[in-house]
Amino acid sequence: MKLPKVVPESLQQARTSGVNDTPSTPALLLTVPQAAQQMGLSPAMVYKLILSENLPIVKLGRSTRIVYASLVAWLKAREDEQRLS
Repeated sequence: MKLPKVVPESLQQARTSGVNDTPSTPALLLTVPQAAQQMGLSPAMVYKLILSENLPIVKLGRSTRIVYASLVAWLKAREDEQRLS
């Protein structure tokens, strides 16, 4: 009978939290559900923004992705538009 391998808790936390606890960087490309989660919206609402509000996307084959930097710039532009009106 084999005994279970015991991993110290501190080592287990290091494995799951990232190397040296460096700050995480956002993914370069987001799926629609990931972008929705980042914005606190539903994926359906993000698709509506893509179709009606020109939220920029990148098509890779059949996949739809949103460039993180483009999402941030798009949100900033919308914020500036609303501030001016």
